[in-house]
Amino acid sequence: MIESFLTFCRSKNIAIKGAKTVVTVSGGIDSVVLAYLFYKSEADFVIAHCNFGLRGEESDHDEVFVKGLAKKMGVSFYSRKFEAASYANIKGISIQMAARELRYKWFEELMEETKSDQIATAHHKGDTVETILFNLAKGTGLEGLHGISPKSNGLVRPLLFAKRKEIEAYAKANKVKWREDSSNTSQKYARNKIRHSIVPVLEEINPQAQEAINSTALRIRETEDFLNHHIEVLRRQIVTREGQNLFIKADTLIRLPGYRYVLLELLKPYSFTYQQVMLIANNLHGMSGKLFYSNTHVVNLDRTHLIISPIEKTLESFFISEKEDTYSFGNQALQTKVYNGNGYKIRNEAAVLALDINLLEFPLQVRVWQKGDVFRPLGMKGKKKLSDFMIDAKIPVNLKNNVWVVVSGDAIAGVLNHRLDERFKITKRTSKVFEITCR
Repeated sequence: MIESFLTFCRSKNIAIKGAKTVVTVSGGIDSVVLAYLFYKSEADFVIAHCNFGLRGEESDHDEVFVKGLAKKMGVSFYSRKFEAASYANIKGISIQMAARELRYKWFEELMEETKSDQIATAHHKGDTVETILFNLAKGTGLEGLHGISPKSNGLVRPLLFAKRKEIEAYAKANKVKWREDSSNTSQKYARNKIRHSIVPVLEEINPQAQEAINSTALRIRETEDFLNHHIEVLRRQIVTREGQNLFIKADTLIRLPGYRYVLLELLKPYSFTYQQVMLIANNLHGMSGKLFYSNTHVVNLDRTHLIISPIEKTLESFFISEKEDTYSFGNQALQTKVYNGNGYKIRNEAAVLALDINLLEFPLQVRVWQKGDVFRPLGMKGKKKLSDFMIDAKIPVNLKNNVWVVVSGDAIAGVLNHRLDERFKITKRTSKVFEITCR
């Protein structure tokens, strides 16, 4: 089994002798055999054990056993006790999920403390089968069917080449002692139901069911890699960025075969669920202006694009003086400068407001636009509702909250990044220009 272990690690680029490893050992047969394989391979490793206290004295005896194993192998031993049940209640998650979060966070800390290169866990072929069946029963995409990765983000799983029966055979042949976890036989855990009730039925249908499922997982992983490559190609073709906002070409997207899957992958980094993405996809032919929210972002179905914007709590207003200065707000910055009116050249840029300083009442207020705001857009004789101005300017719904105005006294002197108010423009009589540039 040592040769199979080393061959698998070489094939998956998992360093055994050339790296220092934190080997996680619960005391069960899988993790103990993993520790023995590292030991017999003369690898540089330490042993880490988590005591969640979920089985009372039995948990404490597991810790004592693993500590003895580390002493026998002559390697450093690290352990930590966790209050998994309390953590689960605080977080509102299952005890299994709480235990997972706690142990992996500690493993990462331990890897840094011991100056180790990787963390090794004892997942084997049977775990891949259980994971796939569990995810399939709950509902999943390709990422839930590709099985457990042999190597990812500092985690290595060098036992994925072996079935449970092979691990048991090695343990018996080498007189390896381990601890039996009484919870492994409990049918209250979903994975135990899969292991004890579903997998045996599948093996009645096909004695090589586990091998077949692992083989299918590999094919799915390769298919996923292929699709991810093409998703990135499409991303460069149909997605553009302006500041923190992303624009997806809706007309191009909807003509793609499997466009719902493409949209799912494009929106995945922004916390949208499968159900939300399907709802967005079903509304692509509908009216523009609809908004869809995740916990972190909002998608606006605009006329020609899907616009993805972060949901931010920004400052609603601040004041600027007549002195030259720089102000930061949200993801933007304002720079103010004072120029002599004589010889000043107006820059034809929406980001620049050039105002007659003598017409202004300082301090000026800079705030998010409000319903009912009116101003006189440069070049117009009459007033216009700012809401109507934004419609005419075709400002997408989810970007309207990023529209800021400069207020002098009771009047709007200009709309940042859009338009100056006619009443505050500079003329031949202007002696000084107060210039506001938005970045």
